[in-house]
Amino acid sequence: MERVIVTEATPDEIERELLPWAKLEENLLDEAMLQQASAFVLCARAETGRLAYLPVQQPLMLESHVFAPGLDDRRKSLAMARLTERAVAEAWRRDAGEVFFLSQRPETARFAARHGFSNVREGFGLETYLLSLREMFAA
Repeated sequence: MERVIVTEATPDEIERELLPWAKLEENLLDEAMLQQASAFVLCARAETGRLAYLPVQQPLMLESHVFAPGLDDRRKSLAMARLTERAVAEAWRRDAGEVFFLSQRPETARFAARHGFSNVREGFGLETYLLSLREMFAA
């Protein structure tokens, strides 16, 4: 079996190889994410040369709103707005380029749409997958 190791790509490799390779084939690389301080790029290497690159970014994931029992819709909406504003500010502070907002409830989805969030599947045609390390390695 061919031996492959993975290291972090150098800025020169990103410029000279990753970016041109990305233009040769259809892919969804968002070059702007490479400028985020929290982003990094992995490179798969073999004895024959570099095989592939994997840009990795560290977005914030808004998990779930947990409201006080009996809270009315107006105050829920106000709390959601302020919490979301603070999370977005934290994303700026950490130089995270994206914020994800998960939603199962229609009212939460409407809130997200009104506050600038794009529906990933509808807007970009992307499926979203999750790997939960906690679940994978639970006893």
